Amino acid sequence: MQFGNLTLGTAAFGMPYGVANPPVPVSALEVDEILDMAWGAGVQCVDTAPAYGEAERRLGEWMQKRQRRLTVISKMPSLKLIGRAVDTEDITRFVDKSCKALGIDRVDGYLAHHAGDLQQPGVAQAMLSLQQSGRIGAFGASVYTVEEAEAALGIQGLRLLQVPINLIDHRFVDSGLLARCRDAGVIVFARSVFLQGAFFMNRANVPNALSSLSETLTAIGNLAKKSGCGIAALAFAFVRDTPGITSSVMGVYDVQQLRELLACRAASPLSAEIVAAIDALALTVPDAAIDPRNWSS
Repeated sequence: MQFGNLTLGTAAFGMPYGVANPPVPVSALEVDEILDMAWGAGVQCVDTAPAYGEAERRLGEWMQKRQRRLTVISKMPSLKLIGRAVDTEDITRFVDKSCKALGIDRVDGYLAHHAGDLQQPGVAQAMLSLQQSGRIGAFGASVYTVEEAEAALGIQGLRLLQVPINLIDHRFVDSGLLARCRDAGVIVFARSVFLQGAFFMNRANVPNALSSLSETLTAIGNLAKKSGCGIAALAFAFVRDTPGITSSVMGVYDVQQLRELLACRAASPLSAEIVAAIDALALTVPDAAIDPRNWSS
């Protein structure tokens, strides 16, 4: 299974998403323009989920109109919201529903949106059966913590992990988890590369929920200037060049943001001095501040 170093995140295609983005989804017209540009630039892998509102349907409509097949990674609904035990038939129905919305006969990657769901009785086995039958290309989990990732690596047949990693979140690097994934043949996607857009916020406009990151955001801006590139290129290059990362999942709100993101792919490797400064900065940030689940308004 082949993936480029950039995977287009589509949460904003179906709902408001990101701390620094407009409080509305991307328009249908803009979705088509974004996907057209991405395809033309060789970015053909997308990350989506039923939880992202209309995102799957909009991707399906674009594929049907353009007669093009994206590489699609989708996710299983939260089992907590279902409120009961599930079996293979349930999970097959989840996959079928996503495939119907997308207009395709199988998803290329299928993740547990909440890693703990893979630990529920029968869930991982159902995923493995769907993988073996070709109904899904590969299965895995989206994780928040190293502990969740460690538990997932013990699951037979697991081939995909999506982990948060960025300029100030180095937990999965420092723990050796990425190296263990590489040794196990598990493909790792990085998400939260821009910390849900927080890296682009002006210090003067940082909301109370992110006040603990105010000085950190200023430091990131200074590092970008020192490196001679923008914040986006700095963040992209750092994750892109981290050993063990196959692809970075990043969303955009318009074609201009995508154009800027595509330009970041060609950014030069960061100097050893800048990488050392990034590592030092990450050590000053408490774990609670880098997990959006801990942010409150």
